[in-house]
Amino acid sequence: RYPFVGDSGFENTTIVVEPIVQLIASSVGGNPAGLPNEDSTSFEFNATNLFSPNLAPGLDIWTGGPRSNLGIRASAILPTGYIEATLGQEFRFATDRFLPTVSGLGDRRSDIVGQLKLDFPPNLVLTHQFSVDPADGTIRRNEFYLTAKFGRSNIDLGYLKLPASPTDPTLGEQEQINLAATVEIYGNWAIFAAARRDIAKGRMLE
Repeated sequence: RYPFVGDSGFENTTIVVEPIVQLIASSVGGNPAGLPNEDSTSFEFNATNLFSPNLAPGLDIWTGGPRSNLGIRASAILPTGYIEATLGQEFRFATDRFLPTVSGLGDRRSDIVGQLKLDFPPNLVLTHQFSVDPADGTIRRNEFYLTAKFGRSNIDLGYLKLPASPTDPTLGEQEQINLAATVEIYGNWAIFAAARRDIAKGRMLE
């Protein structure tokens, strides 16, 4: 990685542009057929673990094979917070049969993954994560998360659109919206409410 740091022209604001190149040399086929997968049945490939040597959260699956990861991260460091954007993709020299295509890693070219984060502590955090199919440009995963605080009151809003899960194909594609809020009334008393709705099927889940 090689960060370029410069003045944005705005007072007390710094811009950082960081190209990242990663090469991983690893053996192919490091997952024994007789070993059950219990701790990594559902792992997500996104911008947060793009440069991790092992993408699986547990030890029952090892994401091996020689590969390279290319990406770029751009940040704006502000007096009251920061804005950060990450975009990248993985390239494999050989396909891994343990990684289903729906995970975005089954082919030699992975999905293009990205993240945009706005953090203005302590009042506002907005995160957008997405993955794009490089073959046709369709958005495979799309997630928004917003946390806003007003004193001791707060609102959490989330939206996600996910492809069918390889571990449970009966779920199909998912599209949901979540909302939770805590409103301070007086002293140590507050009201909490939460709701979750399945937009794809048009029904409330919780």
